[in-house]
Amino acid sequence: DAGMRDTASSAKPLRIETAGRAELGEAEAASLWEYRDDHGDAQGPFTAGKLASWLVQGHVQPTRGVRAYTGQGPATGMPSMRGAFSPMWETPPFAGLLDHRMPP
Repeated sequence: DAGMRDTASSAKPLRIETAGRAELGEAEAASLWEYRDDHGDAQGPFTAGKLASWLVQGHVQPTRGVRAYTGQGPATGMPSMRGAFSPMWETPPFAGLLDHRMPP
């Protein structure tokens, strides 16, 4: 996960197209997500397109926890109402991007 310092503000939406695999449409690719780093801290937000490209290229493992970014929490001064992290391999829109499913 090293080198993932680009934030959503610098990331352009990607259309991930892989033969025989699911695709991310433009709206999905532009949605914002956070991932949990090795220390348990939330990193992001990043576009789904950026995270999907890291996943497909092998820069993040499919077991990496992700959650939708709501824009709430300490940085905004609003109460945190974010959901739990779920592994990328079972979380739409990332779930269909790999050739195989991870075991439960």
